Amino acid sequence: MGLRTILLIDVGVEPMDLLDALARRLDFRVLRAKTTDEAMLLLREPRFAIGCAVVPPDLPVPHPGRAISAMRQAARCRDLPFLVTGSPRSTEECRVLSSAGIRIPLWAPVDAHMLRFQLNRALSTGETFRRRRGARRIPSSARAIVHARGGRAKEARLYTLSAQGAFLASAMPSLRGTDVEIELPSLASFGRLSGEVVMTNVAGNLMKRNLPAGMAVRFEHLADEELAAIELYIERKTRQLEL
Repeated sequence: MGLRTILLIDVGVEPMDLLDALARRLDFRVLRAKTTDEAMLLLREPRFAIGCAVVPPDLPVPHPGRAISAMRQAARCRDLPFLVTGSPRSTEECRVLSSAGIRIPLWAPVDAHMLRFQLNRALSTGETFRRRRGARRIPSSARAIVHARGGRAKEARLYTLSAQGAFLASAMPSLRGTDVEIELPSLASFGRLSGEVVMTNVAGNLMKRNLPAGMAVRFEHLADEELAAIELYIERKTRQLEL
């Protein structure tokens, strides 16, 4: 198994069945452990090459920080990313989880775009992910309408948004080089965002497995107030991506 393998340590009171099914649909390989001892055995097995682990917020051990440290030692990876899933927790509970070495939340309800984004982020090991991406971006599943020249319009879903551009999930992306305007009905304060399609991800040998089918759009000619609105929105949403 490759680096897209995730381990679900399913030992809490909220089963991870839905998370398991959704992750598999997104082309992640999933292993499940029903006890922390079973998780240790799986993490020690080099053929699994586990890239990250997901735990419940109520991990049933006396000292969560020690348990997570022991699991990282078992995996021979001191930076093995740990995510937490389940019902949202209070600020104080999140602080305790963070101090135990967990950084990335998957609070319910989790949609496909949020799950893909957060798992990709974990598998890309934090700083490497941010450095490669450049501008901060956030996941979304907002409805989008893509307008092209000639008045043609088609439906899409926002996957990620940054101040520089967006990735739109679509079964029929526009061709690379196409000038488009993106309308986000639930984010009407942005207005129509002008840009150019700079990359498409379609079925075939070259399809990127870590992205949905769709297209990347680079924003162009945005007004200062549009950029400010996007950056403020991203700042607010970024806080929800961390514990």
